[in-house]
Amino acid sequence: MFRGVLFNPQGEPLQYKASGGLAYLRNYKADMGVRSGRMWRYDEFLEDFLAELGEHLRSTDHSGLNSAKIDRLKEEIKLAKEEISNLALALANGYSETIEKAIRDREEILHASQLELSELETAAEGRELTFDRDDPDSLAAVIRSAVAIVTMDTEERWWSAELIGGGVIESRPPIDC
Repeated sequence: MFRGVLFNPQGEPLQYKASGGLAYLRNYKADMGVRSGRMWRYDEFLEDFLAELGEHLRSTDHSGLNSAKIDRLKEEIKLAKEEISNLALALANGYSETIEKAIRDREEILHASQLELSELETAAEGRELTFDRDDPDSLAAVIRSAVAIVTMDTEERWWSAELIGGGVIESRPPIDC
C-alpha cells in the first residue's frame, strides 16, 4: 500500500514485517545493525494515518492536484504502449519467453499508470477523493494519488507525509503506542 513512499528520516525505505500474527513497520537496515530495530505496529500507524489523511481530504480543494504528475503519467503510458508494440513485433518474428515476460511486465506498468492517471484526473476535476478503509485497493489508490512521501521514525514514534499538490499531514502519537 505504501510501496515506494514510506521512508525513515535518513531516506531509507521502511520494511513491512509480519511477526506473531501482527504486522509491523521497521527500519530496513535493522537486520544489519545500522538502524534501530524498534518496530511500529502497522495497524496502529495505518489507523492514525488514515484519520489524518481523511480529515485533510475532507477539508481540501483538490482541483489543482499536481498536473506535472499527470503529464508524467501520460508520457509513461505512451512509452509503455510503444514498448509493448515493439516487443509484440519482435515476438511475431520468433517466440521468446523473455520477450513474452517483458510484454507482461510492460502491460502491468501500463495498467498501473492508467489507473493512477484516472485517479489523478478525477481528483484534478475537483471531485472528492474518498476511500473505503476495508478495501486495500481503494486505500492504495488514494494513497498513490494523494501522497508523495511519508517519513516515519519508528524509534520516536512520529510520521510526516508530504502530499501531492502541496501540504503536509503529520502525527506524533502517544509514547505508549
